[in-house]
Amino acid sequence: MASDYFRDVVFVPTSSDGGTTTGFQSGDVGAVGIQGSTSASNGTLTVAGSGADIWGTVDAFQLASQALAGDGQIVARVVTVGNTDPWAKAGVMIRETRDPGSRHAMVVVTTGNGVAFQRRTTTSGASTHTAGAAAKAPYWVKLVRQGSTFIALQSQDGQSWSVIGSDTVSMASSALVGLAVTSHNNSLLNTATLDTSPSRPRRAAPAAPVVGWNGRRRWNRRLGSHRGTTGATGAGATYYVTSPGRTHDGSGSLTRGQ
Repeated sequence: MASDYFRDVVFVPTSSDGGTTTGFQSGDVGAVGIQGSTSASNGTLTVAGSGADIWGTVDAFQLASQALAGDGQIVARVVTVGNTDPWAKAGVMIRETRDPGSRHAMVVVTTGNGVAFQRRTTTSGASTHTAGAAAKAPYWVKLVRQGSTFIALQSQDGQSWSVIGSDTVSMASSALVGLAVTSHNNSLLNTATLDTSPSRPRRAAPAAPVVGWNGRRRWNRRLGSHRGTTGATGAGATYYVTSPGRTHDGSGSLTRGQ
């Protein structure tokens, strides 16, 4: 697969120094019972993974990722999750390494237990869970990294976002960002599909654009970021992606970075 999929559609660097995304990689993490796979077609990623779980002190799953240096965020719509177990998971992840006990944070949609913000704050330590919406796929998830703070968000439509929770995970600046799938049943392969449609901004300007932006939009192909409004939420405008030096707080307003 080409790394352009992540750079232009899924992952947008948001650090004030520009952030970087390089080198796409997909493969299994941990002791999986069946080899997984990742493929892309027409903007949709199909990720198949087995594994006992992403939980406890060690993980087993399929990870499609690329390198992340510094702050950033990842947004995806979990379109489908295979019914291999009520705790089968598919979603977005930022992870320190591919080691089974690595520190990480993720926002996932499960088959039978709704949306979840889960993380491991210390290497080979216990995992922590915060419940999100009692929803099933299709559903939107977002994970934001700002220094050592990780913010988990969820959305039914990809426009109005709510915060599930946040936590401190002190991982190295150089990490991995991508999509994770586990079957929660190591004898079965769970096939999930994820995309970002319709996360690319619509052409119509919002009724109440952010002051100073005037509803104009500029597409930065090198960074894969979009500068412009995509729809009104109260007095502010919803941004699906953010540009370097600016962060999205999930409330529909644009916050300038330092």
